[in-house]
Amino acid sequence: MDIVSSTINNFSEFISSSKRNNDCRLFSYVFKLNFPHQYHLIDELGTQNSKMIFFREPNGKQSFIALGSVIDLIGDGERKISSITKRFSEWKNKLINNWDNIDLNFVPIIVSAVKFDGKRNSEKWVDFPSITFYIPEIILLKSEEKSYCFFNFFLQDENQKEIILNDFKEKLSSIVNSSGKDDYPPSFTNDDVLNELIEEKTNWNNLVDKAKGIIKNNQLEKLVLSRQKIFPLTNQLDWNFIFEKLGKKFPDCYLFLNKSKDSNFFGVSPEKFISLCNGKIEIEAVAGSAPRSKKRPEDLNFENGLLVSTKNLKEHKYVSDFIINVLKEYSINIISSNDPEIKKLDNIQH
Repeated sequence: MDIVSSTINNFSEFISSSKRNNDCRLFSYVFKLNFPHQYHLIDELGTQNSKMIFFREPNGKQSFIALGSVIDLIGDGERKISSITKRFSEWKNKLINNWDNIDLNFVPIIVSAVKFDGKRNSEKWVDFPSITFYIPEIILLKSEEKSYCFFNFFLQDENQKEIILNDFKEKLSSIVNSSGKDDYPPSFTNDDVLNELIEEKTNWNNLVDKAKGIIKNNQLEKLVLSRQKIFPLTNQLDWNFIFEKLGKKFPDCYLFLNKSKDSNFFGVSPEKFISLCNGKIEIEAVAGSAPRSKKRPEDLNFENGLLVSTKNLKEHKYVSDFIINVLKEYSINIISSNDPEIKKLDNIQH
């Protein structure tokens, strides 16, 4: 019996043997599955789903792809965490799973994405809600050397069993049969992109000078500048090509992709935004930067320069104080380090 047939039989037995009442129940079925490279899966499965999130930890220790949505835990316009907690608790009491069959320190079940500024409306972000918490239909998880597939679904009566089983077969086949293809780089319609970037440098320098004036006049303590550049594409983005390049260039950073409807938001970051474990929240305050050197003495000089730089220490304190003030709204037991530590990456240190 091949692995697909065996997995389908086990899934069918799981549904049949699960005890449940007549009310609608949430099921979560997990099984080991050696699926292809996740970057290829982003390309192939992303076209089949209007909602997808990909996330990879530094050095690829752990990564996941979340596809579709079984249930949204937050309604339109809601922003309170308490409403999410209440809704999840209600469904948690109705959850039937086989998680005991796997060896994981934690089980991912909720996926979330939050805008930088949820109150601000912008046409380019219209496909993304201000805040979203949901239980995905499928989660493909790689943890160290192991890989798992979570299939989450609703089932109320026996009449739905065949429908759920066929849906499981279809989605399992699409994952197993996903095959790698030739990678191709993005292609742009505008051959003068480089020239435009050079011309844009003058405008950028003017903006920097303006920001420096605002800070010098004590109107603001810190400013973060950004700019937008539009590149018209002649071909569809190849996510395998993009994330292979990003993963090799920034191995010790987080990679992410959030697809919602017709829009994709992706990037790479050295900063861990937040982690939650055993009721404790951990956040990094990353600010200030210096180059790296292959020569250890020179690298240490760059490091020491960061630690004694008045400008960089002030910048780090702005970020740290902001995070602490936000956390004070949720906890009275906040522990922070008074002495900044250096975070070393392959190509830069903070």
